[in-house]
Amino acid sequence: MRFLYKLFFVLFFVTAATSTFATKTVSPGWALDENMGFQLGYFPPTNSPAVHSNEDTESPPSLNLNKIYLPDISNVHLDAFLKLGVRAPTEEPLNQYNAYFKLYRFPNSFIPANTTVPILFAYHLDQLQNGKELMRYVSKRKNTVVKVGCVETYNFVFSPKHPFPKFVIGRSDSSQWLFNKNISFVSLYVLPSKQANKSTRANELAKLSQQGLINFHHNLIEVYKKDLRLIPGKDKKYWYFVGKNIPTAANKLILFMVPKETLRFQNWRATPMPQDPKHIFLTGHVLIHRIVYKTGNNLVDLTNVPKIGSEAFNKIYKAPGKATMFEIGSTLYLHDSKQANLKFGTFLVKAENAFLNPVPYLAKMI
Repeated sequence: MRFLYKLFFVLFFVTAATSTFATKTVSPGWALDENMGFQLGYFPPTNSPAVHSNEDTESPPSLNLNKIYLPDISNVHLDAFLKLGVRAPTEEPLNQYNAYFKLYRFPNSFIPANTTVPILFAYHLDQLQNGKELMRYVSKRKNTVVKVGCVETYNFVFSPKHPFPKFVIGRSDSSQWLFNKNISFVSLYVLPSKQANKSTRANELAKLSQQGLINFHHNLIEVYKKDLRLIPGKDKKYWYFVGKNIPTAANKLILFMVPKETLRFQNWRATPMPQDPKHIFLTGHVLIHRIVYKTGNNLVDLTNVPKIGSEAFNKIYKAPGKATMFEIGSTLYLHDSKQANLKFGTFLVKAENAFLNPVPYLAKMI
């Protein structure tokens, strides 16, 4: 089975490379932030073991962004997090709990493309103008990061005696399937294709950073309008898409909710990235929701889907099944002196001036 997967991806990427060099492409206005990696938000299952009995296990190392017993991200309120539509363990009362995260390397026992590529296909990101490059990028182990989550009280004190839980997974193919099943959200970060001048002020750099996100958003909407069917919904802040190429499908409806506007942070200095909180900031994001509805034993008529959230819709489509969220974020790189060392995992990169495109300084997270 592994051989067939490898053969498929070799053929896919050879074809992709051939078609890329055969045609002249126009920049879509955004570029991938390769330093951040493709981040997989993972909560270990709470109602079943994360590892099969009598199975060999693996404990992937963290990215060394913080002390081994501390989380890398600790400011996510659980109630606000769940309101985003993300699947996560729940504790009551919600306002007394936080979701904590620590970044780990992708397991050596798993084939990265068996986890990452289906996610891009599921969200139609392979159809983007830079889709082939995205596919190649997420298929490499060094570019994939696991953002492991746990839920504790907002004032919980992590310590050597009470450390952040270790990331432990089994080594089998079935363990990778279980891991994939428990990915509730993913994150990918983009930059503008336009370079900044050395003298550009920080707030202007932030706006330029956000323009990369805006360009990505426009590119994605073009793909969805072409490949999917746009249908009405109750919330005017969103576009709602379902499939359109198949008149009827199995008893599931896959719905995409896409905000009509990107969320751009005015106070971007309050949203530092854990890779280097003093120099790297999140300037905005757009959250794409993929929700699977069920209809019992009835086939789904994709040509006649009622208004999302209406009484007619709720009569046909039952409570959502699996739901995931894809975060596309925009990043900004700054420095406080003429030379600043930016640390990604255990790899140091040097920035001689404020920059928006760190690709030449790609962190080799191997």
